[in-house]
Amino acid sequence: MKTLDINRLRSFVAVAETHSLTRAAARVHRTQSTVSQQLHRLEDSVGERLLHRTQGRVLGLTPAGERVLDHARRLLRCHDETVAALDADALSGTLRLGVADETAHARLAGVLADFRSRHGGVRLTMEALPSDALEARLDAGELDAVVVNRHPRAVGDGAVLYTERLRWLAAITLVRRPGEPLPVAGFPATCAYRACADAALAHWGGDWDMVYVSPGHHAVWTAVTAGLGVAALPEASLPRPLPEGIREQELPAPGEVAVVLRTAPGGPGRLLGALAEAIRCAV
Repeated sequence: MKTLDINRLRSFVAVAETHSLTRAAARVHRTQSTVSQQLHRLEDSVGERLLHRTQGRVLGLTPAGERVLDHARRLLRCHDETVAALDADALSGTLRLGVADETAHARLAGVLADFRSRHGGVRLTMEALPSDALEARLDAGELDAVVVNRHPRAVGDGAVLYTERLRWLAAITLVRRPGEPLPVAGFPATCAYRACADAALAHWGGDWDMVYVSPGHHAVWTAVTAGLGVAALPEASLPRPLPEGIREQELPAPGEVAVVLRTAPGGPGRLLGALAEAIRCAV
């Protein structure tokens, strides 16, 4: 009977979720070479290739990798819940977290799922709202912590977890008639993404018109793919490779947005510290 090493499975899941050996290594607290070696040994154990890789880049999962991923996640969840149940010093309590609806959830979802799996004594509740709404709920004492977007020059009292580079994208089906302003899809005026986009368009100097506004990343992406307008979107949230028919636009670079952790005064400090560290290591 084949026996699968739990640490190799953890590294495989981390690579599958981050699409990066570097970020996966940070998540599992190993060197990149160790993670690569673990992947090779796991593939030897399974007898099949699990990842498409070339020159150190992770391009995606093989059919075998897709089959293994779901089972690996369940094994890790059971393993971590067992370890947590035996750990007298395990974290416990409730943590109410808000995550910006416009941010790149793909980058955080795996981290939060892994945190919840590792700390069975923690009740982690999460909700997605626009950044300004989350900050209002935090200030009202309705949340313990929020992960929100801010302009890099206006971080304020938050701790920067990472930054997201924005890219201008549009569908090749986008129609712009002669003399017509550039149609733009984007986020509300209170959003840091919007601030970066507006600054870049002001530097561009051409005529433009905001034709579609939504606080949700998925909604703006849908507007772009439908050909409604051009939008500045976070690079980490984009499909790899870009779908056929979506192209980067030649406009001034919209720059980066800071993804910031804000915490409520007197909140569950040990829990928040552990969660912040988990996010920083993973991204």
